[in-house]
Amino acid sequence: MKKKIYSILLLGSSLFGCSPFYMEAQNNALMHKESGLYVHREVELRVNAARLTTPPDAVAPGAVSTLEASHFNPISVSSSWFDPSKSERRGEFLVWRESTHLPKYAVKGKTSLGAAVRWEKEGAMTVKDTLEMFPFPPPDIAQIDHWSPWTEASSRRGGVFAWHSEVNRHDAENPDRPEYPFQMRFRLVLSQRVYP
Repeated sequence: MKKKIYSILLLGSSLFGCSPFYMEAQNNALMHKESGLYVHREVELRVNAARLTTPPDAVAPGAVSTLEASHFNPISVSSSWFDPSKSERRGEFLVWRESTHLPKYAVKGKTSLGAAVRWEKEGAMTVKDTLEMFPFPPPDIAQIDHWSPWTEASSRRGGVFAWHSEVNRHDAENPDRPEYPFQMRFRLVLSQRVYP
């Protein structure tokens, strides 16, 4: 029944040009008109576990690897809600999950997720491998309770300051595809809470 309702809403929005969502000004959060609930985006990020045990050449012996993931919008970058220490092992993959509310930039499809591995050791230079970028499309009711396919990054940047290049829209570098690339999938969920 829920899928049938979403299909009807999707048809109506495409025929009449009306959106099934609106922004609540007080909390800068996206809401679903039909239900009156807040819209959250659940994201899963996965990578072959070997990515975190195969250091680049510049990494000091004994350095520890950690997931580094960030959210990008047209004017800023912020840390993601993934907990690097809490991954789930699924076969050969390590999988992390986060859930976020959707701010105004997300409505226009102007947000993206960046993921890389950071290698650190006290007294040694921090090394980050390739930053992989995953843009999010605008929200659509077809995404509610429906996982997208797993996808690889649409672009990549290299170096410790790759995030800075991305925020400032420097020319894309697109270094070689990593041997063990990150993959991402997402879905929308409805909630009574503003924040997950």
